[in-house]
Amino acid sequence: MPSYSKAGHSSPALLRRRLGSELRRLREKAGLTTEEVAAQLWCSSSKISRLQTARVTAMPRDVRDMLELYEVTGQKREDLLRLAKQARQKDAWWNSRRDVPDVRTFMSLEKAAHLICIYESLIIPGCCRSRHTLGS
Repeated sequence: MPSYSKAGHSSPALLRRRLGSELRRLREKAGLTTEEVAAQLWCSSSKISRLQTARVTAMPRDVRDMLELYEVTGQKREDLLRLAKQARQKDAWWNSRRDVPDVRTFMSLEKAAHLICIYESLIIPGCCRSRHTLGS
C-alpha cells in the first residue's frame, strides 16, 4: 500500500475518505456485514458505516480493532494505522465552521485536489431561436 500523505499533499479530509474506503474494502473482503463488525466490536452498525464513509474521524484504536477482526497484518496494517493517525489532524481554518459541515469537507478536498474540472453549459436548448427573433 502506498503512503497516503506526502508532505502536505493530502488533507486530513481526503485521508479520512481513503481510510474509510479501505476499511470498507477490507470488511467486504473478509465477508462481513457492518452489523457483524459492530457486534464483534461492541458498537453500533451506524458507527461502522460513518467510519467507512468518513462522516466521523476514526480513532486509531477503532482502526486497530477492525484490522484485527479483518486479519490484516504486516506493512498494510502499519500503513493503515499511520493513515488513521494522520487523518486525525486538523484541516485548516474552516474546521472551526461547525455550522456548515459539508462546506468544510468540500473545501479541504478542493485544497488537496491536483485538478479541478468545471463543466458549464453555454447553450440553452431553444434559446438560439428566440435570440434571433428578438434581434430582428
